[in-house]
Amino acid sequence: MDGALAGRRVALKLPRPGQRLSERLAEERALLLGLEHPHIARLYDAGTEASQPWLALEWVAGQPITQALAGQPLRARLITFLQVLDAVRHAHARLVLHADIKPGNILVGQDGRVKLLDFGIARLLHTAGPRAFTPGLAAPEQQRGEVLTVAADVYGLGGVLAALVAPAERSRALAAVIQRAQHPEPAGRYADVEALADDIHRLLDHRPVAALPRAPGYRLACLLRRQRLPLLGLAALLLGLAAALW
Repeated sequence: MDGALAGRRVALKLPRPGQRLSERLAEERALLLGLEHPHIARLYDAGTEASQPWLALEWVAGQPITQALAGQPLRARLITFLQVLDAVRHAHARLVLHADIKPGNILVGQDGRVKLLDFGIARLLHTAGPRAFTPGLAAPEQQRGEVLTVAADVYGLGGVLAALVAPAERSRALAAVIQRAQHPEPAGRYADVEALADDIHRLLDHRPVAALPRAPGYRLACLLRRQRLPLLGLAALLLGLAAALW
Protein backbone atom coordinates (compact mmCIF):
# COMPACT_ATOMS: atom_id res chain seq x y z
CA MET A 1 0.00 0.00 0.00
CA ASP A 2 0.99 3.60 -0.54
CA GLY A 3 3.08 5.09 2.25
CA ALA A 4 0.83 8.13 2.12
CA LEU A 5 -1.68 6.14 4.18
CA ALA A 6 0.78 5.62 7.02
CA GLY A 7 -0.62 6.96 10.29
CA ARG A 8 -4.05 7.61 8.79
CA ARG A 9 -7.05 5.76 10.21
CA VAL A 10 -8.95 4.24 7.31
CA ALA A 11 -11.65 1.69 6.60
CA LEU A 12 -10.02 -1.00 4.48
CA LYS A 13 -12.17 -2.92 2.03
CA LEU A 14 -10.89 -6.13 0.46
CA PRO A 15 -13.26 -7.01 -2.39
CA ARG A 16 -13.28 -10.52 -3.73
CA PRO A 17 -11.07 -10.61 -6.83
CA GLY A 18 -13.14 -10.77 -9.99
CA GLN A 19 -12.89 -10.39 -13.72
CA ARG A 20 -10.97 -7.21 -14.63
CA LEU A 21 -11.45 -5.78 -11.13
CA SER A 22 -7.80 -4.74 -10.84
CA GLU A 23 -8.00 -2.99 -14.21
CA ARG A 24 -11.20 -1.24 -13.26
CA LEU A 25 -9.62 -0.05 -10.02
CA ALA A 26 -6.78 1.51 -11.99
CA GLU A 27 -9.16 3.12 -14.50
CA GLU A 28 -11.57 4.55 -11.92
CA ARG A 29 -9.10 5.50 -9.19
CA ALA A 30 -8.48 9.07 -10.37
CA LEU A 31 -12.20 9.73 -10.82
CA LEU A 32 -13.14 8.41 -7.40
CA LEU A 33 -10.26 10.20 -5.69
CA GLY A 34 -11.71 13.44 -7.07
CA LEU A 35 -14.93 13.11 -5.04
CA GLU A 36 -14.26 15.67 -2.33
CA HIS A 37 -17.42 16.67 -0.49
CA PRO A 38 -18.19 17.13 3.22
CA HIS A 39 -20.95 14.52 3.05
CA ILE A 40 -19.06 11.85 1.08
CA ALA A 41 -16.70 9.42 2.79
CA ARG A 42 -13.57 9.79 0.70
CA LEU A 43 -11.67 7.10 -1.11
CA TYR A 44 -8.05 7.77 -0.15
CA ASP A 45 -6.43 5.17 -2.34
CA ALA A 46 -6.98 1.88 -4.13
CA GLY A 47 -4.80 -0.77 -5.66
CA THR A 48 -3.85 -4.41 -5.76
CA GLU A 49 -1.46 -6.27 -3.48
CA ALA A 50 -0.52 -9.88 -4.28
CA SER A 51 -3.57 -10.18 -6.58
CA GLN A 52 -5.85 -8.86 -3.80
CA PRO A 53 -7.67 -5.61 -4.66
CA TRP A 54 -7.94 -3.14 -1.78
CA LEU A 55 -9.64 0.18 -1.14
CA ALA A 56 -8.69 2.59 1.64
CA LEU A 57 -11.70 4.70 2.63
CA GLU A 58 -12.29 7.48 5.13
CA TRP A 59 -13.10 6.10 8.58
CA VAL A 60 -16.55 7.27 9.63
CA ALA A 61 -18.04 6.96 13.12
CA GLY A 62 -21.81 7.22 13.21
CA GLN A 63 -25.17 5.49 13.03
CA PRO A 64 -27.23 4.56 9.97
CA ILE A 65 -29.45 7.49 9.10
CA THR A 66 -32.68 5.71 10.07
CA GLN A 67 -31.35 5.01 13.56
CA ALA A 68 -29.71 8.39 14.04
CA LEU A 69 -32.88 10.30 13.12
CA ALA A 70 -35.39 8.05 14.87
CA GLY A 71 -37.71 10.17 16.99
CA GLN A 72 -36.62 13.47 15.46
CA PRO A 73 -39.23 15.90 14.09
CA LEU A 74 -40.15 15.41 10.45
CA ARG A 75 -38.69 18.78 9.49
CA ALA A 76 -35.31 17.86 11.02
CA ARG A 77 -35.30 14.56 9.11
CA LEU A 78 -36.02 16.29 5.82
CA ILE A 79 -33.28 18.86 6.41
CA THR A 80 -30.77 16.09 7.12
CA PHE A 81 -31.94 14.23 4.01
CA LEU A 82 -31.00 17.31 1.98
CA GLN A 83 -27.36 16.68 2.99
CA VAL A 84 -27.59 13.28 1.31
CA LEU A 85 -29.06 14.84 -1.83
CA ASP A 86 -26.27 17.40 -1.95
CA ALA A 87 -23.65 14.63 -1.79
CA VAL A 88 -25.28 12.63 -4.58
CA ARG A 89 -25.71 15.74 -6.71
CA HIS A 90 -22.00 16.51 -6.33
CA ALA A 91 -21.01 13.05 -7.54
CA HIS A 92 -23.46 13.02 -10.44
CA ALA A 93 -21.96 16.30 -11.63
CA ARG A 94 -18.68 14.37 -11.89
CA LEU A 95 -20.33 11.47 -13.73
CA VAL A 96 -20.12 9.07 -10.79
CA LEU A 97 -23.09 6.93 -9.79
CA HIS A 98 -23.51 5.19 -6.46
CA ALA A 99 -25.83 2.33 -7.48
CA ASP A 100 -26.41 1.11 -3.91
CA ILE A 101 -27.97 4.00 -1.98
CA LYS A 102 -29.64 2.69 1.16
CA PRO A 103 -29.89 3.68 4.85
CA GLY A 104 -27.01 1.38 5.79
CA ASN A 105 -24.68 3.30 3.47
CA ILE A 106 -25.55 6.66 5.06
CA LEU A 107 -24.10 7.38 8.49
CA VAL A 108 -24.84 10.36 10.72
CA GLY A 109 -22.23 11.47 13.24
CA GLN A 110 -22.85 12.98 16.66
CA ASP A 111 -22.51 16.43 15.09
CA GLY A 112 -25.45 15.69 12.80
CA ARG A 113 -23.28 15.57 9.70
CA VAL A 114 -24.14 12.97 7.10
CA LYS A 115 -21.52 10.78 5.42
CA LEU A 116 -22.44 8.72 2.38
CA LEU A 117 -20.31 5.58 2.18
CA ASP A 118 -18.98 3.63 -0.79
CA PHE A 119 -19.72 6.31 -3.36
CA GLY A 120 -18.64 5.00 -6.72
CA ILE A 121 -17.35 1.77 -5.21
CA ALA A 122 -20.63 -0.06 -5.81
CA ARG A 123 -20.73 0.97 -9.48
CA LEU A 124 -17.10 0.05 -9.89
CA LEU A 125 -17.72 -3.42 -8.53
CA HIS A 126 -20.90 -3.85 -10.57
CA THR A 127 -19.14 -3.13 -13.85
CA ALA A 128 -16.27 -5.44 -12.96
CA GLY A 129 -18.37 -8.59 -12.73
CA PRO A 130 -21.88 -9.90 -12.16
CA ARG A 131 -24.25 -7.17 -11.08
CA ALA A 132 -24.99 -7.04 -7.38
CA PHE A 133 -27.72 -5.10 -5.66
CA THR A 134 -29.69 -4.97 -2.44
CA PRO A 135 -32.94 -6.92 -2.91
CA GLY A 136 -36.01 -4.77 -2.35
CA LEU A 137 -34.06 -1.51 -2.62
CA ALA A 138 -32.49 -1.51 -6.09
CA ALA A 139 -34.22 0.17 -9.01
CA PRO A 140 -36.15 -2.18 -11.32
CA GLU A 141 -33.80 -1.50 -14.24
CA GLN A 142 -30.84 -2.40 -12.04
CA GLN A 143 -32.46 -5.69 -11.14
CA ARG A 144 -32.98 -6.34 -14.86
CA GLY A 145 -29.27 -5.79 -15.50
CA GLU A 146 -29.74 -2.71 -17.68
CA VAL A 147 -27.31 0.19 -18.07
CA LEU A 148 -27.72 2.52 -15.10
CA THR A 149 -28.28 6.27 -15.14
CA VAL A 150 -28.83 8.88 -12.44
CA ALA A 151 -32.43 7.61 -12.30
CA ALA A 152 -31.22 4.53 -10.41
CA ASP A 153 -29.78 6.72 -7.66
CA VAL A 154 -32.97 8.82 -7.58
CA TYR A 155 -34.88 5.59 -6.96
CA GLY A 156 -32.52 4.69 -4.11
CA LEU A 157 -32.93 8.13 -2.58
CA GLY A 158 -36.69 7.69 -2.70
CA GLY A 159 -36.26 4.48 -0.74
CA VAL A 160 -34.20 6.25 1.91
CA LEU A 161 -36.84 8.98 2.21
CA ALA A 162 -39.54 6.32 2.58
CA ALA A 163 -37.53 4.66 5.35
CA LEU A 164 -37.18 8.00 7.17
CA VAL A 165 -40.88 8.86 7.14
CA ALA A 166 -43.50 6.33 8.21
CA PRO A 167 -46.64 6.15 6.02
CA ALA A 168 -48.79 7.62 8.80
CA GLU A 169 -46.56 10.73 8.89
CA ARG A 170 -46.73 11.44 5.18
CA SER A 171 -48.78 14.29 3.86
CA ARG A 172 -50.32 13.87 0.43
CA ALA A 173 -47.50 15.95 -1.02
CA LEU A 174 -44.72 13.98 0.70
CA ALA A 175 -46.29 10.69 -0.38
CA ALA A 176 -46.34 12.00 -3.97
CA VAL A 177 -42.66 12.95 -3.76
CA ILE A 178 -41.72 9.45 -2.62
CA GLN A 179 -43.93 7.89 -5.28
CA ARG A 180 -42.33 9.93 -8.06
CA ALA A 181 -38.80 9.20 -6.87
CA GLN A 182 -39.59 5.48 -6.83
CA HIS A 183 -41.57 5.28 -10.05
CA PRO A 184 -41.04 1.85 -11.67
CA GLU A 185 -39.83 3.45 -14.90
CA PRO A 186 -36.84 5.83 -14.99
CA ALA A 187 -38.74 8.30 -17.19
CA GLY A 188 -41.43 8.63 -14.52
CA ARG A 189 -38.98 9.73 -11.82
CA TYR A 190 -37.45 13.10 -11.10
CA ALA A 191 -35.11 14.04 -13.93
CA ASP A 192 -32.23 14.44 -11.50
CA VAL A 193 -31.35 14.87 -7.83
CA GLU A 194 -31.71 18.64 -8.15
CA ALA A 195 -35.39 18.24 -9.01
CA LEU A 196 -35.95 15.97 -6.01
CA ALA A 197 -34.14 18.43 -3.73
CA ASP A 198 -36.29 21.25 -5.07
CA ASP A 199 -39.45 19.41 -4.04
CA ILE A 200 -38.02 18.75 -0.55
CA HIS A 201 -37.35 22.48 -0.20
CA ARG A 202 -40.91 23.14 -1.37
CA LEU A 203 -42.24 20.79 1.31
CA LEU A 204 -40.23 22.59 3.97
CA ASP A 205 -41.49 25.97 2.75
CA HIS A 206 -45.13 24.81 2.41
CA ARG A 207 -45.05 25.47 -1.33
CA PRO A 208 -46.68 23.27 -4.00
CA VAL A 209 -44.48 20.34 -5.06
CA ALA A 210 -43.90 19.32 -8.67
CA ALA A 211 -44.93 15.75 -7.83
CA LEU A 212 -48.57 16.84 -7.37
CA PRO A 213 -50.82 18.42 -9.99
CA ARG A 214 -51.15 22.16 -9.45
CA ALA A 215 -54.86 22.01 -8.57
CA PRO A 216 -56.25 25.36 -7.26
CA GLY A 217 -57.32 23.82 -3.94
CA TYR A 218 -53.84 22.40 -3.31
CA ARG A 219 -52.13 25.69 -4.12
CA LEU A 220 -54.54 27.54 -1.81
CA ALA A 221 -53.86 25.09 1.03
CA CYS A 222 -50.10 25.66 0.63
CA LEU A 223 -50.61 29.41 0.64
CA LEU A 224 -52.68 29.27 3.83
CA ARG A 225 -50.03 27.13 5.55
CA ARG A 226 -47.29 29.58 4.57
CA GLN A 227 -49.33 32.51 5.86
CA ARG A 228 -50.56 30.79 9.03
CA LEU A 229 -48.00 32.29 11.41
CA PRO A 230 -48.24 35.85 10.04
CA LEU A 231 -52.05 35.63 10.18
CA LEU A 232 -51.96 34.31 13.73
CA GLY A 233 -49.67 37.15 14.70
CA LEU A 234 -51.99 39.69 13.10
CA ALA A 235 -55.00 38.16 14.85
CA ALA A 236 -53.23 38.34 18.21
CA LEU A 237 -52.33 41.98 17.56
CA LEU A 238 -55.92 42.88 16.69
CA LEU A 239 -57.23 41.11 19.78
CA GLY A 240 -54.73 43.00 21.89
CA LEU A 241 -55.80 46.32 20.41
CA ALA A 242 -59.46 45.47 20.92
CA ALA A 243 -58.83 44.59 24.55
CA ALA A 244 -56.96 47.85 25.10
CA LEU A 245 -59.75 49.90 23.55
CA TRP A 246 -62.40 48.09 25.58
